Amino acid sequence: MAKGAAGATMYLAADRYGKLGSREVPMANVLDVAETVLKTAGPMDSFRLQKLVYYAQAYHLAYQDQPLFTEPIKAWVNGPVVPALYHIHKGQFGVETVDGDSSKLTPDEANSVAMVLGIYGRHTSEWLVEQTHMEPPWLEAREGLPPDTKASPEIDIAAMKRYYTRILNTPDIGMATLSERTSRGFTTEELRERYASTLCQ
Repeated sequence: MAKGAAGATMYLAADRYGKLGSREVPMANVLDVAETVLKTAGPMDSFRLQKLVYYAQAYHLAYQDQPLFTEPIKAWVNGPVVPALYHIHKGQFGVETVDGDSSKLTPDEANSVAMVLGIYGRHTSEWLVEQTHMEPPWLEAREGLPPDTKASPEIDIAAMKRYYTRILNTPDIGMATLSERTSRGFTTEELRERYASTLCQ
């Protein structure tokens, strides 16, 4: 990543075939990613939106080795939350738009969002909260805190990349906790197949 002339965060965008291009484009922000989720999946409650945005960030880190957005993610009591997004939908239970711009996502970024929605989009907010509570990035961020403490430690983006990359690359641990509940879980191979199918669209 580099800084553009106006001080905006810039990066070399990858084209559909994974080859680095020479075109510098402004990086999408969390509102752009959330808007893409809403345009694709329709209106939803704020808990579900926050968790889907979290998983989009997580799996894009794992697949593409770069973040979808730079805003920090905090480990709140009810799971991962991006405060910059929270302040936009605060007070709303059902969210229809966050005034982001989905066109700012590159094809690879849009594919990552589509893959996450294909895997997690059918689940309720309660299920998504429960799932994030079983995963190391949230657990490590809140280590040592009482369960109901309203602290907001930041979730380490390196921990996210490390954990979700490990899920995808190590078949014997892929989605281990959920695979035990076969009606609700996804195997590592299913994750790979679902991601590959988005690249072919």
